Amino acid sequence: MRTDDLLDAMAADLRPTPRGAMTLRLAVGAAAGGAVALLLVICLLGLRGDLIEAIGGAFIWIKAGYTVLMAAVAFWAVSRLSRPGGRADAAPWIAGTLVLGFVAAAGMELVSTDSSHHAHMVHGNSFSYCLSAIITLSIPVLAAMLLAMRAFAPTQPTLAGLAAGVFSGAVAATVYGLSCAESTATFVATWYTLGMVLSGALGAAAGRWVLRW
Repeated sequence: MRTDDLLDAMAADLRPTPRGAMTLRLAVGAAAGGAVALLLVICLLGLRGDLIEAIGGAFIWIKAGYTVLMAAVAFWAVSRLSRPGGRADAAPWIAGTLVLGFVAAAGMELVSTDSSHHAHMVHGNSFSYCLSAIITLSIPVLAAMLLAMRAFAPTQPTLAGLAAGVFSGAVAATVYGLSCAESTATFVATWYTLGMVLSGALGAAAGRWVLRW
């Protein structure tokens, strides 16, 4: 059989991919990884004791809004970069704007507070394990996302892994917020942001090898 005939025979068996199949697969991976991270929070860290009261306040929603928006931007980047030749040039600018906005809020908080309280506002009562908790919780999310992304054909595996890592860190930070009782923008801007950045670095390193094809 000639090569052209073989290619034609192989192409005849192809079926069009349903519209939205990629987004659905990525969403399933995100949901599965997020569920595992949430279960780890509940079983190992425990929910904050005043969660019901905190839900009635504003800051827990501000904190969650920051991490959820970061997750949304990163998920959009993941869906774009999972495609061959896909680009997500706007994602770093949007994510950077979100970070700068929260850092600005933290700066205003510090300016309006006596300097004797600044160290506690940065460190809180849980800085020693907040960062490691977010990174650890991001691992099951990252694993699920990379597994889902392997079904596609990203041509920039390191960059795609970076986006997946930031998404995983943002999801991890969101569910960790259910356990974390810290209530200053300074703490969140410092440790939650650093957790997402380091999770992104982990994703970039993993994606470089896992997403190669």
